[in-house]
Amino acid sequence: MTDNQLTKQLVDAISRAREGTAGFIPIEYTFGSLTGQNQFLFFMKPELLENLAGLEGVISLIMDGIHEYDFSIERMMVLSGRYLAEYGIISEHYGIIDAVARNPRENLAQKAADAFLSEYQISFDEAPVIGSIDYLDEYPDMSADELSKAWLDGGYKRLGSGTYCQYIDDKNLYLINGFYPRLLQHFIDGQSCIASFVLRADLSWETARRDFVGVTEPEKAVAGSIRNELLKQKEQLGVGEVSPNLNGVHLSAGPVEGLVELKRFTTDHSTGKGTAALAEFTFGKTLQESFETGQIDSILANKTVTVDGRETTVFDLTEERNADESIDILLSVGDQLA
Repeated sequence: MTDNQLTKQLVDAISRAREGTAGFIPIEYTFGSLTGQNQFLFFMKPELLENLAGLEGVISLIMDGIHEYDFSIERMMVLSGRYLAEYGIISEHYGIIDAVARNPRENLAQKAADAFLSEYQISFDEAPVIGSIDYLDEYPDMSADELSKAWLDGGYKRLGSGTYCQYIDDKNLYLINGFYPRLLQHFIDGQSCIASFVLRADLSWETARRDFVGVTEPEKAVAGSIRNELLKQKEQLGVGEVSPNLNGVHLSAGPVEGLVELKRFTTDHSTGKGTAALAEFTFGKTLQESFETGQIDSILANKTVTVDGRETTVFDLTEERNADESIDILLSVGDQLA
Protein backbone atom coordinates (compact mmCIF):
# COMPACT_ATOMS: atom_id res chain seq x y z
CA MET A 1 0.00 0.00 0.00
CA THR A 2 1.34 3.43 -0.91
CA ASP A 3 1.47 6.33 1.52
CA ASN A 4 -1.19 8.12 -0.54
CA GLN A 5 -3.58 5.18 -0.21
CA LEU A 6 -2.87 4.94 3.49
CA THR A 7 -3.44 8.66 3.97
CA LYS A 8 -6.77 8.47 2.16
CA GLN A 9 -7.96 5.66 4.43
CA LEU A 10 -6.80 7.49 7.55
CA VAL A 11 -8.49 10.75 6.55
CA ASP A 12 -11.73 8.88 5.82
CA ALA A 13 -11.62 7.07 9.19
CA ILE A 14 -10.86 10.29 11.06
CA SER A 15 -13.79 12.02 9.34
CA ARG A 16 -16.12 9.19 10.35
CA ALA A 17 -14.89 9.26 13.95
CA ARG A 18 -15.35 13.03 14.20
CA GLU A 19 -18.86 12.75 12.75
CA GLY A 20 -19.72 10.13 15.37
CA THR A 21 -20.65 7.43 12.84
CA ALA A 22 -18.10 4.95 14.20
CA GLY A 23 -16.12 4.45 17.41
CA PHE A 24 -13.35 1.92 16.72
CA ILE A 25 -12.25 1.97 13.09
CA PRO A 26 -9.49 -0.44 11.99
CA ILE A 27 -7.56 0.60 8.89
CA GLU A 28 -7.46 -2.19 6.33
CA TYR A 29 -4.13 -2.43 4.51
CA THR A 30 -1.39 -4.78 3.39
CA PHE A 31 2.22 -4.13 4.31
CA GLY A 32 5.43 -6.10 3.83
CA SER A 33 7.26 -8.18 6.41
CA LEU A 34 7.27 -7.12 10.05
CA THR A 35 10.64 -6.99 11.78
CA GLY A 36 12.09 -5.69 15.03
CA GLN A 37 12.17 -6.78 18.67
CA ASN A 38 10.51 -3.60 19.95
CA GLN A 39 6.78 -3.08 19.48
CA PHE A 40 5.52 0.44 20.15
CA LEU A 41 2.10 2.01 20.67
CA PHE A 42 2.10 5.37 18.87
CA PHE A 43 -0.83 7.70 18.44
CA MET A 44 -1.68 11.05 16.94
CA LYS A 45 -3.48 13.15 19.54
CA PRO A 46 -6.74 15.07 18.93
CA GLU A 47 -5.02 18.42 18.32
CA LEU A 48 -3.48 17.04 15.12
CA LEU A 49 -6.79 15.75 13.79
CA GLU A 50 -9.01 18.80 14.24
CA ASN A 51 -8.24 20.52 10.91
CA LEU A 52 -9.24 18.13 8.15
CA ALA A 53 -7.94 20.55 5.52
CA GLY A 54 -4.39 20.21 6.82
CA LEU A 55 -4.57 16.54 7.74
CA GLU A 56 -2.74 15.16 4.71
CA GLY A 57 0.30 17.32 5.48
CA VAL A 58 0.33 16.18 9.11
CA ILE A 59 0.07 12.51 8.12
CA SER A 60 2.87 13.01 5.58
CA LEU A 61 5.13 14.40 8.32
CA ILE A 62 4.35 11.38 10.52
CA MET A 63 4.96 8.91 7.69
CA ASP A 64 8.27 10.55 6.82
CA GLY A 65 9.43 9.91 10.39
CA ILE A 66 8.20 6.32 10.32
CA HIS A 67 10.16 5.66 7.13
CA GLU A 68 13.28 7.51 8.29
CA TYR A 69 13.61 5.29 11.35
CA ASP A 70 12.68 2.06 9.54
CA PHE A 71 9.54 1.27 11.50
CA SER A 72 7.19 -1.38 10.19
CA ILE A 73 3.50 -0.56 10.61
CA GLU A 74 1.74 -3.59 12.04
CA ARG A 75 -1.74 -2.22 12.70
CA MET A 76 -3.63 1.07 12.61
CA MET A 77 -6.97 2.18 13.99
CA VAL A 78 -8.89 5.38 14.70
CA LEU A 79 -10.74 5.76 18.03
CA SER A 80 -13.44 8.40 18.49
CA GLY A 81 -13.73 10.61 21.56
CA ARG A 82 -17.10 9.09 22.41
CA TYR A 83 -15.60 5.60 22.28
CA LEU A 84 -12.65 6.66 24.45
CA ALA A 85 -15.11 8.09 26.99
CA GLU A 86 -17.53 5.16 26.99
CA TYR A 87 -14.83 2.60 27.78
CA GLY A 88 -12.76 4.79 30.11
CA ILE A 89 -9.67 4.36 27.95
CA ILE A 90 -8.13 7.78 28.60
CA SER A 91 -8.85 7.52 32.33
CA GLU A 92 -6.96 4.21 32.35
CA HIS A 93 -4.19 5.68 30.20
CA TYR A 94 -3.52 8.50 32.67
CA GLY A 95 -3.68 6.13 35.63
CA ILE A 96 -2.71 7.83 38.89
CA ILE A 97 -3.26 11.31 37.40
CA ASP A 98 -6.90 10.39 36.80
CA ALA A 99 -7.32 8.46 40.05
CA VAL A 100 -6.20 11.29 42.35
CA ALA A 101 -8.11 13.87 40.31
CA ARG A 102 -11.28 11.86 41.01
CA ASN A 103 -10.69 10.70 44.57
CA PRO A 104 -7.50 11.98 46.22
CA ARG A 105 -8.55 10.74 49.67
CA GLU A 106 -8.61 7.16 48.50
CA ASN A 107 -5.89 7.15 45.86
CA LEU A 108 -3.08 9.42 47.06
CA ALA A 109 0.15 7.50 47.69
CA GLN A 110 1.69 7.67 51.16
CA LYS A 111 4.81 9.35 49.77
CA ALA A 112 2.63 12.05 48.24
CA ALA A 113 0.80 12.50 51.56
CA ASP A 114 4.15 12.88 53.31
CA ALA A 115 5.20 15.47 50.73
CA PHE A 116 1.90 17.30 51.31
CA LEU A 117 2.61 17.54 55.04
CA SER A 118 6.14 18.78 54.38
CA GLU A 119 4.98 21.41 51.89
CA TYR A 120 1.85 22.74 53.60
CA GLN A 121 2.49 21.95 57.29
CA ILE A 122 -0.86 20.22 57.66
CA SER A 123 -1.61 16.52 57.39
CA PHE A 124 -3.33 15.39 54.23
CA ASP A 125 -6.08 13.65 56.22
CA GLU A 126 -6.98 16.87 58.05
CA ALA A 127 -6.67 19.29 55.14
CA PRO A 128 -9.65 20.45 53.02
CA VAL A 129 -8.59 18.60 49.87
CA ILE A 130 -10.59 18.27 46.64
CA GLY A 131 -9.89 16.54 43.33
CA SER A 132 -10.31 18.56 40.16
CA ILE A 133 -13.23 16.46 38.87
CA ASP A 134 -15.27 17.15 42.03
CA TYR A 135 -14.10 20.77 42.03
CA LEU A 136 -15.85 21.46 38.71
CA ASP A 137 -19.00 19.82 40.10
CA GLU A 138 -18.80 22.09 43.17
CA TYR A 139 -18.21 25.19 41.03
CA PRO A 140 -20.20 24.61 37.83
CA ASP A 141 -19.73 28.20 36.65
CA MET A 142 -16.06 27.43 35.99
CA SER A 143 -15.12 25.55 32.82
CA ALA A 144 -12.30 23.04 32.46
CA ASP A 145 -10.40 25.58 30.33
CA GLU A 146 -10.80 28.27 32.98
CA LEU A 147 -9.66 25.90 35.71
CA SER A 148 -6.60 24.94 33.68
CA LYS A 149 -5.67 28.61 33.20
CA ALA A 150 -6.15 29.37 36.91
CA TRP A 151 -4.05 26.34 37.74
CA LEU A 152 -1.17 27.51 35.54
CA ASP A 153 -1.43 31.12 36.74
CA GLY A 154 -1.62 30.18 40.42
CA GLY A 155 1.34 27.84 40.58
CA TYR A 156 1.36 24.32 41.97
CA LYS A 157 3.56 21.84 43.82
CA ARG A 158 4.53 18.33 42.79
CA LEU A 159 3.74 15.83 45.52
CA GLY A 160 4.71 12.67 43.67
CA SER A 161 4.27 10.73 40.46
CA GLY A 162 1.21 12.10 38.65
CA THR A 163 0.18 14.12 41.71
CA TYR A 164 0.19 17.92 41.92
CA CYS A 165 -1.43 20.35 44.36
CA GLN A 166 -2.43 24.02 44.42
CA TYR A 167 -3.72 25.88 47.46
CA ILE A 168 -6.69 28.13 46.63
CA ASP A 169 -6.58 30.83 49.27
CA ASP A 170 -10.02 32.41 48.78
CA LYS A 171 -11.73 29.01 49.09
CA ASN A 172 -9.33 27.47 51.62
CA LEU A 173 -9.04 24.38 49.45
CA TYR A 174 -6.15 22.21 48.34
CA LEU A 175 -6.84 21.33 44.71
CA ILE A 176 -5.35 18.16 43.23
CA ASN A 177 -4.44 17.97 39.52
CA GLY A 178 -6.32 21.05 38.36
CA PHE A 179 -4.94 20.62 34.85
CA TYR A 180 -6.58 17.25 34.29
CA PRO A 181 -10.24 18.00 33.41
CA ARG A 182 -9.16 20.03 30.37
CA LEU A 183 -6.78 17.28 29.29
CA LEU A 184 -9.47 14.62 29.67
CA GLN A 185 -12.07 16.72 27.85
CA HIS A 186 -9.63 17.27 25.00
CA PHE A 187 -9.60 13.53 24.30
CA ILE A 188 -13.24 12.62 24.89
CA ASP A 189 -15.01 15.64 23.41
CA GLY A 190 -17.70 14.68 20.89
CA GLN A 191 -15.63 15.55 17.82
CA SER A 192 -12.26 14.39 19.16
CA CYS A 193 -10.44 11.27 18.02
CA ILE A 194 -6.99 9.69 17.97
CA ALA A 195 -5.19 7.70 15.27
CA SER A 196 -3.24 4.77 16.75
CA PHE A 197 -0.38 2.81 15.18
CA VAL A 198 1.33 -0.40 16.25
CA LEU A 199 4.95 0.04 15.16
CA ARG A 200 7.80 -2.48 15.05
CA ALA A 201 11.54 -1.79 14.87
CA ASP A 202 14.95 -2.77 16.15
CA LEU A 203 15.48 0.93 16.85
CA SER A 204 16.38 1.42 20.50
CA TRP A 205 13.59 2.68 22.70
CA GLU A 206 15.71 5.62 23.80
CA THR A 207 16.36 6.71 20.20
CA ALA A 208 12.71 6.31 19.28
CA ARG A 209 11.62 8.57 22.13
CA ARG A 210 14.38 11.15 21.68
CA ASP A 211 14.84 11.36 17.91
CA PHE A 212 11.65 10.01 16.30
CA VAL A 213 9.10 11.63 18.63
CA GLY A 214 11.12 14.17 20.64
CA VAL A 215 10.87 15.15 24.31
CA THR A 216 7.66 16.46 25.87
CA GLU A 217 8.55 20.13 25.30
CA PRO A 218 8.52 20.64 21.49
CA GLU A 219 10.87 23.63 21.69
CA LYS A 220 13.46 21.40 23.41
CA ALA A 221 12.92 18.40 21.13
CA VAL A 222 15.68 17.26 18.78
CA ALA A 223 15.63 18.99 15.40
CA GLY A 224 13.83 16.76 12.92
CA SER A 225 11.78 14.96 15.56
CA ILE A 226 8.02 14.94 15.09
CA ARG A 227 7.29 17.32 17.96
CA ASN A 228 9.96 19.80 16.89
CA GLU A 229 8.78 19.71 13.27
CA LEU A 230 5.17 20.24 14.35
CA LEU A 231 6.27 23.36 16.20
CA LYS A 232 8.31 24.68 13.27
CA GLN A 233 5.65 23.89 10.66
CA LYS A 234 2.45 24.55 12.63
CA GLU A 235 1.25 27.42 10.42
CA GLN A 236 2.04 25.53 7.22
CA LEU A 237 0.29 22.40 8.54
CA GLY A 238 -2.71 24.27 9.96
CA VAL A 239 -2.05 23.00 13.48
CA GLY A 240 -3.09 25.23 16.40
CA GLU A 241 -1.19 25.30 19.67
CA VAL A 242 1.99 23.19 19.89
CA SER A 243 3.18 23.09 23.50
CA PRO A 244 4.16 20.65 26.27
CA ASN A 245 0.43 20.09 26.94
CA LEU A 246 -0.49 19.81 23.25
CA ASN A 247 2.55 18.15 21.73
CA GLY A 248 0.80 16.19 19.02
CA VAL A 249 1.83 12.57 19.51
CA HIS A 250 2.36 9.81 22.06
CA LEU A 251 4.86 6.94 22.08
CA SER A 252 5.02 4.27 24.77
CA ALA A 253 7.78 4.84 27.32
CA GLY A 254 9.06 1.25 27.41
CA PRO A 255 8.15 -2.34 26.51
CA VAL A 256 6.14 -3.18 29.65
CA GLU A 257 4.12 0.04 29.70
CA GLY A 258 3.90 -0.29 25.93
CA LEU A 259 2.36 -3.76 26.20
CA VAL A 260 -0.30 -2.45 28.59
CA GLU A 261 -1.06 0.37 26.15
CA LEU A 262 -1.13 -1.96 23.16
CA LYS A 263 -3.74 -4.11 24.88
CA ARG A 264 -5.74 -1.02 25.85
CA PHE A 265 -5.73 0.89 22.57
CA THR A 266 -5.83 -1.91 19.99
CA THR A 267 -8.75 -3.82 21.52
CA ASP A 268 -12.24 -3.12 20.19
CA HIS A 269 -13.91 -2.95 23.60
CA SER A 270 -17.36 -2.64 22.02
CA THR A 271 -17.30 -6.36 21.15
CA GLY A 272 -17.47 -7.29 24.83
CA LYS A 273 -14.81 -9.97 24.34
CA GLY A 274 -12.26 -8.48 26.73
CA THR A 275 -8.83 -7.09 25.96
CA ALA A 276 -6.47 -8.58 23.41
CA ALA A 277 -4.50 -11.66 24.46
CA LEU A 278 -0.84 -11.32 25.45
CA ALA A 279 0.14 -13.68 22.65
CA GLU A 280 -0.99 -11.10 20.08
CA PHE A 281 2.04 -8.96 20.96
CA THR A 282 5.75 -9.72 20.68
CA PHE A 283 6.65 -8.71 24.22
CA GLY A 284 3.58 -10.48 25.56
CA LYS A 285 4.76 -13.74 24.01
CA THR A 286 8.22 -13.25 25.50
CA LEU A 287 6.75 -12.65 28.95
CA GLN A 288 4.75 -15.86 28.70
CA GLU A 289 7.93 -17.76 27.82
CA SER A 290 9.83 -16.32 30.80
CA PHE A 291 7.37 -15.88 33.70
CA GLU A 292 4.48 -17.51 35.51
CA THR A 293 0.97 -16.09 35.15
CA GLY A 294 1.02 -14.48 38.60
CA GLN A 295 4.34 -12.81 37.86
CA ILE A 296 3.02 -11.46 34.56
CA ASP A 297 -0.01 -10.03 36.37
CA SER A 298 2.34 -8.22 38.77
CA ILE A 299 4.46 -6.93 35.89
CA LEU A 300 1.49 -5.51 33.98
CA ALA A 301 0.07 -4.03 37.20
CA ASN A 302 3.29 -1.97 37.51
CA LYS A 303 4.27 -3.53 40.82
CA THR A 304 6.65 -1.68 43.13
CA VAL A 305 9.96 -3.51 43.58
CA THR A 306 13.20 -2.82 45.43
CA VAL A 307 16.47 -2.53 43.51
CA ASP A 308 19.74 -1.72 45.28
CA GLY A 309 17.78 -0.62 48.34
CA ARG A 310 15.60 1.79 46.39
CA GLU A 311 11.89 1.37 45.67
CA THR A 312 10.82 1.75 42.05
CA THR A 313 8.08 0.48 39.76
CA VAL A 314 8.24 -2.01 36.93
CA PHE A 315 7.37 0.70 34.39
CA ASP A 316 10.14 2.98 35.63
CA LEU A 317 12.62 0.11 35.81
CA THR A 318 12.06 -0.77 32.15
CA GLU A 319 11.52 2.74 30.75
CA GLU A 320 13.41 3.25 27.47
CA ARG A 321 14.91 -0.24 27.72
CA ASN A 322 14.76 -2.60 24.78
CA ALA A 323 12.65 -5.75 24.98
CA ASP A 324 15.57 -8.12 25.59
CA GLU A 325 17.09 -5.84 28.24
CA SER A 326 13.72 -5.57 29.98
CA ILE A 327 13.34 -9.33 30.25
CA ASP A 328 16.76 -9.58 31.93
CA ILE A 329 15.84 -6.76 34.32
CA LEU A 330 12.52 -8.37 35.21
CA LEU A 331 14.17 -11.75 35.76
CA SER A 332 16.55 -10.09 38.21
CA VAL A 333 13.58 -9.06 40.39
CA GLY A 334 11.51 -12.15 39.63
CA ASP A 335 11.33 -13.19 43.29
CA GLN A 336 9.46 -9.94 44.03
CA LEU A 337 6.88 -10.52 41.30
CA ALA A 338 4.99 -13.45 42.83
